[in-house]
Amino acid sequence: MILRAAVSFIPTPRLAFLHRNGYFRGQRQLTERLLHRNRLFRGETGFYMQFLHQNGHFRGEIPYFYYFCDDMEENIIPVERHPLEPFLPEGAKVLMLGSFPPSRKRWSMDFFYPNWINDMWRIVGHVFYGDRDHFVAGSSAISETENRISHAGSARSGKQSEKRFDKDRIVKFCTSRGIALYDTACEVRRLQDNASDKFLEVVKATDLKALLERIPECRAIVTTGQKATDVVCEVFGCEEPPVGGYTECGFDTFLHPIPGNSEVSSAVSQEKCSRSLRFWRMPSSSRAYPLALEKKAEYYRRMFESEGLTGYAI
Repeated sequence: MILRAAVSFIPTPRLAFLHRNGYFRGQRQLTERLLHRNRLFRGETGFYMQFLHQNGHFRGEIPYFYYFCDDMEENIIPVERHPLEPFLPEGAKVLMLGSFPPSRKRWSMDFFYPNWINDMWRIVGHVFYGDRDHFVAGSSAISETENRISHAGSARSGKQSEKRFDKDRIVKFCTSRGIALYDTACEVRRLQDNASDKFLEVVKATDLKALLERIPECRAIVTTGQKATDVVCEVFGCEEPPVGGYTECGFDTFLHPIPGNSEVSSAVSQEKCSRSLRFWRMPSSSRAYPLALEKKAEYYRRMFESEGLTGYAI
């Protein structure tokens, strides 16, 4: 990522770092030492600032150095709050965690993994029903054969599938299978206008332990991307599992208090117990992840089978 640097001398000298799109990223106060150790020079497109090592050797440079005064606040990237509530069906056995939803313009439904070109629900359809289009709206109303021109040369009529996923069908499926859904970030800054995790800055991470308290029967968490994996590793202090595999993790939780206001209730409520979890790392369902859908589905199939969620049709 190319950063632009800017200097303000009012009221306090500081070096402001901007993203390519002009949004403010951060700042650093300019000190005499910083100015002394670095050099400014004019290039073809403007000023550059060279950064030097302590021994004087060239370290790097920031392009587009220019004077910048009092409009920095206008360039601050807005914080986005998670637009969805956690989906936590009663008796959930598995919690699937992404990073954060894409921008609204990329949604094809008002639910998790809403991007039409994200293959999560195609992977799940392939695993459980042998049909990658099972969760596509309108897909069950017409078959591939019915959609072809008949031998007489006339097209068969039928309802065409739409470029959106069927939220109601997905919700019913996840509820029946015990699959909970949410993301590892509840507040982010989107550094570029795309759906890539690479350009998400996590402002506030989800309280995963509090989330798991709400689904006490859950014994496995599943991440579907690198950023989500990094957050889980940080929260639980565990090692990152290999793609398609899992590692054991856990956390201490308070026992639920006994109903009533007795001294026994108060004492029990302060007791802790250890809760163990399997932490699965699945390949990203994004098409940017270089793996065929069928191969991704095999990883997910093994995970769902290990957690006892396959074996019967809904």
